Amino acid sequence: MVKFSVPLEVWISANKKFILNLNNYRNTHYQTLNKAKQEYAKLISPLIPIFKADKVRVEYVLYTKTKRKIDISNPCCIADKFVCDVLVDKGCIPDDDYRHVVEVKYAYGGIDPKDPRVEVTIIDGNS
Repeated sequence: MVKFSVPLEVWISANKKFILNLNNYRNTHYQTLNKAKQEYAKLISPLIPIFKADKVRVEYVLYTKTKRKIDISNPCCIADKFVCDVLVDKGCIPDDDYRHVVEVKYAYGGIDPKDPRVEVTIIDGNS
């Protein structure tokens, strides 16, 4: 089992953040999305321990900054997209298709105004 936390936003320029959320992802220009993905990969790659697995199950637990209502899947699905791409780039998994990422779960962990984040747990998918 591998555990780490990833942030809910990334700086894409000196004065502009990209907030991980499906609504932002859907409405953002593809060049800005590419920049966000690259910057996020640089940010989270050192946070992910090196491991090798053929199949994994991934769990994402969302901790929000405020008590404002939110759809759990909106930020978690973008975190999933970006995290899985880094897992493939680092060689942790061969690909992020259904043969290698066999299960994905999202959950709400609560409010943490000092450290909003997504906690990621990767479990062996062969069991």
